[in-house]
Amino acid sequence: MGTRTNNLVRTELPKLAAAHGLSVRAVARALHVNQSHLSRVITGELPASGNLAGRIAEIFELPVDYFPEYRLWRLHEAIDADPKLRDQLFDKFAASKRSAT
Repeated sequence: MGTRTNNLVRTELPKLAAAHGLSVRAVARALHVNQSHLSRVITGELPASGNLAGRIAEIFELPVDYFPEYRLWRLHEAIDADPKLRDQLFDKFAASKRSAT
């Protein structure tokens, strides 16, 4: 397990860009996305997709799973593909809710 953050892309991206001396425009260009799209992610108007989060991490030479959006995206894919896993996770979640009440 490498370095990870629980902060969303919208929180971390401006810090990462500034630390690397990059503008949002330069990051958008490197990602091959529209600058306005990336700006809306940063302002919270749009959520960062898991794919975008992974690509941002790679640009800054971070582990692809650095951002929680990426990890959630991959979990959703795994849960969608495996009904047994979905039921196991749900049962664990339901049991934790019952014990908390």
